[in-house]
Amino acid sequence: MKEENATICGLPGWTALTRNETVSFINNVLLAAVNAPCAIFAFLCNLAVIVTVTKSPSLQRPCSILLCSLACTDFLTAVIAQPMFVVWRLILPNAKESCSHQLWIFYTFHNFYAFTVGLSFVIVIIMSFDRHYALSKPLIYNTEASKEGAIKKVAFAGIVLVVNSVLIAFVLPFLIAMIVTIGSGVLMLALPTVNYIRTWFAIRHHNNQIVNAINSQQISALVQREKKAAVDMGIVTFSLFAFVTPNFLNYIIYMQHYLRIHAIVYPWGITLTLITSSINPLIYFIRNKNLRNAFRSTMNM
Repeated sequence: MKEENATICGLPGWTALTRNETVSFINNVLLAAVNAPCAIFAFLCNLAVIVTVTKSPSLQRPCSILLCSLACTDFLTAVIAQPMFVVWRLILPNAKESCSHQLWIFYTFHNFYAFTVGLSFVIVIIMSFDRHYALSKPLIYNTEASKEGAIKKVAFAGIVLVVNSVLIAFVLPFLIAMIVTIGSGVLMLALPTVNYIRTWFAIRHHNNQIVNAINSQQISALVQREKKAAVDMGIVTFSLFAFVTPNFLNYIIYMQHYLRIHAIVYPWGITLTLITSSINPLIYFIRNKNLRNAFRSTMNM
């Protein structure tokens, strides 16, 4: 059955404000019960990753710096986007009686949510290029790649993301803004996928020049180290893809005007995306023995 959502207080129609107060109350309480502890967990775990990498010179390789950059993004999600999402969902039913703070809280959440998700995708794109370079030209990468270079790449990409967001929101005409938005989304999904496929081929087909430059034992150790980092980054990347995908399905449901269903599942799609900030540090600690050991050393200082 199709129905129309209420659109009040200037909130966009896709914010999923339903007329069934009981369903809305139960849904929002469950959302708060899931998101609140996840935000606390993400805050503590990502802070642990950031402090450990910062205080451990042995971990400050380019690939670790990129993971630390993603941890910083997840930290922002836990500190701002996820708590604001909980606050917004809890006060949203009150929009029927009062519009006080509704728009401010919604746009604060939405802007930080869009920024952190966009930055996460930008970082995983940089990761995918980094891994392809590391495994297609391991000798050159080993001598030329630096943590400063990784930091500069992330900073530049963040600036480009901010400029792109401002252009879409305030400068470009609606149609062009939609084209740019869709194009950016396609690139964010396609580039990491293509790069990891290229990386897989790079692992299987080593350059003869590299093989001749050093003995097989040395090249094997070098490639194995970078390969493990590539696997770790690949898990993080495709975990992000998996948890963001439900939002595209929600958009299809909304466009088909099944608004009752959309009102219930829309906030859960956002929740799955936000939960990646809790899952990522678990992947880091489970997959990286050196990170675990460095964390223990940091805690014992």
